Amino acid sequence: KMLGVNHISYSCDDYAKVRDWYSSVLGMQVLNDNKKNRANLAFGPEPGKGGAFVVARNFGNVPHTPGPAQVDHICYTVPNWNDENLMRSLTAAGTKPAIRNPGGQSINIFDPNNYQVQLASIVGENAWRK
Repeated sequence: KMLGVNHISYSCDDYAKVRDWYSSVLGMQVLNDNKKNRANLAFGPEPGKGGAFVVARNFGNVPHTPGPAQVDHICYTVPNWNDENLMRSLTAAGTKPAIRNPGGQSINIFDPNNYQVQLASIVGENAWRK
């Protein structure tokens, strides 16, 4: 059985732009930044206790050429969900948040590469709900 998400690899033209956006807008902790072409962005509990990370890296920093497949979006769970506070904070950070499911506790924003990022409460995005 899988335990959880370990990391998500994100290849892009400018890893630093992605690093700065995810750390400033979503509060991810920057780890292992080589200051050239790659950084890890941690979120969730500490390592070994369920935490995960996004690897932001420049294209060409992987041993293969990206193919036509892509990840549609990434959804992060936000604790202590509050629509008003989140909308205000995300707007202040320069994003244009949109409520995905009114009453469903889910908000969509786009990162610097126009990649869709979903923020949700555990209630709004619960795989076991009926």
